[in-house]
Amino acid sequence: DISKNTLLQELYLQGNLLSTIDVSKNINLTKLLIPSNNLSSIDVSNNLMLNTLGVSNNNLTSLDIRLLTNLLFFSASGNSNLHCISVNDVNFATQNWSQNVDDNVIFDLDCNLWTYVPDDNFEQALIDLGYDLLLDNFISSNIAASVSTLNIFEKQISDLTGIEGFTNLKELNCAKNNLTNLDLTNNTKLEKLVISENNIYYIDVSKNTELNTLVISSSSISFIDVTKNLKLKSFAAFSTQLNYVDFAFNKDLEILQLDNNHISTINLENNNNLKVLDLGRNNLMSINLTKNLKLEALDLESNNLSVLDIKNNFRLTTFNARINNNLTCINTWDVNYANQNWSQNIDATASFGDNCYTNIPDDNFESALISMGYDNQIDDYVLTSNISNIQSLNLDSKYISDATGIENFISLKDLYLKGNQLTTIDLKQNTQLLNLNISNNLLDRLDISQNTLLENFEAINNKLTCIKVWDENYAINSWTNKVDSNVGFSLDCDDVWTIEVDEELKSLITIVIGLDKDNDGEITLAEAKEFTGELDLSGKNLDDIKGLEAFINLTTLNLSNNNINDLSQLTGKKITLISKTTGAKRVVETNELTIENLIISNNSFETLNLDNLTNLKTLDVSNNINLTTMSIKNGKNEDLNNFNSTNTPNLSCILVDDSNADYLLNWVKDSKNKFVENETQCRESVLNVDTFNEKDLTIFPNPVSNILTINSTKLIDKIEVYTTLGKKVITKNETIIDFSNYPTGIYILKIISNNMVVTRRILKQ
Repeated sequence: DISKNTLLQELYLQGNLLSTIDVSKNINLTKLLIPSNNLSSIDVSNNLMLNTLGVSNNNLTSLDIRLLTNLLFFSASGNSNLHCISVNDVNFATQNWSQNVDDNVIFDLDCNLWTYVPDDNFEQALIDLGYDLLLDNFISSNIAASVSTLNIFEKQISDLTGIEGFTNLKELNCAKNNLTNLDLTNNTKLEKLVISENNIYYIDVSKNTELNTLVISSSSISFIDVTKNLKLKSFAAFSTQLNYVDFAFNKDLEILQLDNNHISTINLENNNNLKVLDLGRNNLMSINLTKNLKLEALDLESNNLSVLDIKNNFRLTTFNARINNNLTCINTWDVNYANQNWSQNIDATASFGDNCYTNIPDDNFESALISMGYDNQIDDYVLTSNISNIQSLNLDSKYISDATGIENFISLKDLYLKGNQLTTIDLKQNTQLLNLNISNNLLDRLDISQNTLLENFEAINNKLTCIKVWDENYAINSWTNKVDSNVGFSLDCDDVWTIEVDEELKSLITIVIGLDKDNDGEITLAEAKEFTGELDLSGKNLDDIKGLEAFINLTTLNLSNNNINDLSQLTGKKITLISKTTGAKRVVETNELTIENLIISNNSFETLNLDNLTNLKTLDVSNNINLTTMSIKNGKNEDLNNFNSTNTPNLSCILVDDSNADYLLNWVKDSKNKFVENETQCRESVLNVDTFNEKDLTIFPNPVSNILTINSTKLIDKIEVYTTLGKKVITKNETIIDFSNYPTGIYILKIISNNMVVTRRILKQ
C-alpha cells in the first residue's frame, strides 16, 4: 500500500507477483516501472506527471494513457491479451512506441470504439457479411453491437474472440468450424445458438438465459448445464460425449434430440411439453414417460431397455424401439393401433401389450425376484409374463415393506412372507392360494375372503384384531391357533373399526334411533353401512360433515339450514377409520353413496360437485347465495325429478348431462342460472360473470407448479381456491398464491372484488 506516499516520484517494482496496484494517490510520480508482474489492469489517469511508464510482461487486457501528455518513454510488450492502447496522439505513439508493444497492438484515440478480432477467417466472414472493411484484426464496436443475427457456418474459424462485442446478438450459427472453446457470457440476448461440428469440449450457457434453441451436435462436449436456460424449447446434442443432462428446469422444452451419446439415465418428469424425443443409440436401461402426455415422436432405437411403457402417450404417431435386445413387451394404450403402425419398428422378439409390466415399488421385493431369476434389474418393474405362472414364492425375512405387485402373481399356491415389515397387503387376485404364512409383520388389517382355496394359514405376531374371511366357522376351526389370541375372524370386520366423525356431528347421529346399536357412543363402519332410510340433520348449526361418507346406503339426507361450506367429504370416495382396540387410523376406499334425496338449501356453499351421486331423484340447493360453481354431471340427470336452485344469484351456470334435455324444463332454477354441458359453454357466464373484463385480469402461469400470480386493475377483496370436489383449500387477500405443497390436478380459483366474482380453472402440475 503506497497510498500515503504522496510525495513519491519514482517507483520500481519489476519482477514481482503483483496482480493489482493502486497509484491513484501518487500524483507526483514521474517514473513508474512495474514490468514482469501479473497485472491485468492499471489506472494511471491521476498520474499526469509521468514521463516514463513500463508495464511489459503482465496480463493487461486494456490500457488508457490519453491523459499522460508528458509521457516520453513507454513500454507495454509481452501482454498477449492487450490489443489496443488508448492514446492522445496516434501518430506520435505509432512513431515512438511501436517497437515497445506487441505486433498485434494498435494505438487509437478510443479503444472502446473497436473490438479485437484476431482470427482472420472470422474477420473475413464479417467483411463478407458487410460488417467490416479491412482485414486488420479489428471491427467497429458500434457495428458489432448492432448485429442481431450472425451466420458464420463453415468458415474455418479457429478463434471467435471478438464475439463478446456482439452484445445484441440473438442468433448465432458458428457450426462446422475449428473452434476449441467459446465464451458467450457477454452475449446475454442470445435466443438461438448452433455450434455443431466443432472441437469444443465445454461451453457455459448459464448467462444466456434467453436461449430457446440450442444445438451442440457432433462435438466433443461431455457436460453441459442448461438449468439456467428456462426458456429452452429445442435442444439438439446428437453425436456428442454426453452421459447425463439435467432438464428438470426446462419445463418449456418441446424438442429433445440426444441420439448417439452415452446417456444411461434421464429424468423427463418435469418436461410435460415434450413433443419430439430422440434418444436412439444410448445406454438407457429404463425411461419414465408417464408425464410426457404431449409426445408425438419417440425414437429409442439401440438402447438397453428391458421395460418400456407408452400407455400415457396417446398422441404418439412416430415410434421406434428397434435393437433393444432385452425388450420383449411394450406397454401401450392401443395394441391394435401399435401393431398396425409400428410393428416394423420393434424387434422380432418384442410385442405390444396392455399389461406388460407389474409395478414393484419395493426394492427389497424386486431384489428378491432378481435373485430368483424373475427379473434382471432394479427399476420398479417386472414383466408380468415372468410372474403370472409362478406357483410358489418364498419371501421370508426380505425386509419388504410394500407388497404392491403381488396381485399379478395370479397362479400362486404357496406364499411365504414371514418376518417382513408389511402394514397392508392385497390378496384379492391370488385366488389359487393354498398356503399362506404372513406372521411377524405389522399388519393391522387382512382380507383373505377371496382366497377360498386356502388350507394352511398363519398370521401370528401382527397388529391384527380381525381377519376378513369367506367362512367364519372354517377359519375358527382351522386357524385359531395360527393367529394371536386377540384376533377374530369375520365375514366383514367392519364392526372393529369406527368412523372418524366430526364431534358435533357425532353427538347428533349417535342418538338417532337404530344407528348406534351397541350404545357405546361410537359409530362403527358396519353400523354406518347398515343404516338406511332418512337422516335429518337440518337446522343443527353444522359446519363439518366428516363421517357421513360412510353412510353409503342412505336414501334421504337433509342438511338444510346449516353453515356447511364444504361437501367434498360426502362426494369423495375415501373414509378415515379408527381401530377400536389400538386407536390406529387408516384411510380406505368406500363405495359411492346411494342417496336419492339430498336437501342442502340455506348453507354457505360456494362450489358444489355432485357428479359422483348417481342415484339422485331430489336435489335442493336453494338459498345458497354464495354458490358460484356447480356440477351435477352424474350421467343420470333424467332420473332427477325434483330440482331447486332458486335464490342462487351468483351461480351463472350449472353443468349437466344434456343442456337441451326436455326434463330440464321441470327443474326450478334461479333466473341467473344457465344449464350448460361443459366449460366452453360456461365460459361467458361463469368465467366472466359481469365482473372483470379480460384486460382487467391476468393470471399466470397456468398451468402452475409453484407460485401463481394474479394481476388486476381492480381492487381484490378476497381470493379462494377450491378442489373440483368443492373443498376450499386456500383463502387469502394476497395476489401471490403458493401451490407448491398442493397435489397435481385442477383447482377452481375464485376472485371477489366489490361484490363481483370471477372464477378460473387452474391446473397444478
